[in-house]
Amino acid sequence: MSVVLMTHGSPDSLDEMEPFLRNVMKHRAPTPEFVAEIKRRYATIGGRSPLMDVTREQARLLSENLGVRVAVGALHGKPAIADAVASLGSDRVVGIVAAPHFSPITINAYRAALPAGAKFVECWHRQPAFLDAWASRVRGAGHVLFTAHSVPVKGAEPYPDQVRETIDGIAARVPGLNWDLAWQSRSPSPLPWLEPDVEAKTDELHADGVEHITVAPIGFVSDNVEIMYDLDQLHAEHAHRLRIKWTRLPMLNTDPLLIEALAAAVRAA
Repeated sequence: MSVVLMTHGSPDSLDEMEPFLRNVMKHRAPTPEFVAEIKRRYATIGGRSPLMDVTREQARLLSENLGVRVAVGALHGKPAIADAVASLGSDRVVGIVAAPHFSPITINAYRAALPAGAKFVECWHRQPAFLDAWASRVRGAGHVLFTAHSVPVKGAEPYPDQVRETIDGIAARVPGLNWDLAWQSRSPSPLPWLEPDVEAKTDELHADGVEHITVAPIGFVSDNVEIMYDLDQLHAEHAHRLRIKWTRLPMLNTDPLLIEALAAAVRAA
C-alpha cells in the first residue's frame, strides 16, 4: 500500500501566479486586475505560501507513522496528483485530502484525479486525534470563533453539517466552551454562499459586547494564504477597527495529533 496526501497547491513564486490562477479558474480566465490583487496578497506573506512545504513535511511524518510510502499531490500546481501516484509505483493506493470535511464541489475533484480502483478517504472530520488537537488549542481561550472555507449553498451538504459535527466534538472535550461559527474566503460569485462571513459575525459579536475573539480555523490544517492574509490581516484589521482583540490560534501543521488523525483515517480505508 502507498498513500497520496493531496492538497490544493500554491505557486512557488509571484511569477508563477498567473498560470497557477489559470489552472484554478478553468471556466473563466483571471483578469489582470485579479492576478495583481492575488499577487499583492501573497507579497504580504513573503511572496509564497508555506502550504506545499508544510504538506511535504506532513507526508514525511505520515510515512513514518504508517510505515509506507507517502507522496504529495497538488490539485493545482506541481506535483500533480497523477504524477504523485506514478511516483509510488504501487497498485494499491489510498488517497487522502489534507482537508477534514467533505464538500462535493471541492473534494470530488480530488477523487476524480486518482486512478480507478484507488481507495479514497472521503472525510475525517471526527477523528478523535483531530478533535483532541483543536480541543487543546481552544481550552481556556474565551470566546472562540470557529471558521471554515465558505462554499456555494446549493450542493453544499454534507459539508456544513460536518463542520458543526467537528465543533460538537471539540466542545464535548471542552466543557463550557463559548463559541460561534463563521465562513471565510468565499470567491467572487453571484451565487449565495454559506453565511455569516467572518466580518459580519465580528460585527455581531462587537454589538453583543465581545472584546476578544479567538479564531480557530478548523476547516484548514496548514498555514496558507487564506489563514495568513484573510484571517491574520484582512479580518484582524476589521476587528481592530472595532477595538476587538483578535487572536488566531496556531494551525495544526505538523502536530503529532494531526498526523495520527490522518494515519487513522488511512488505516480505516
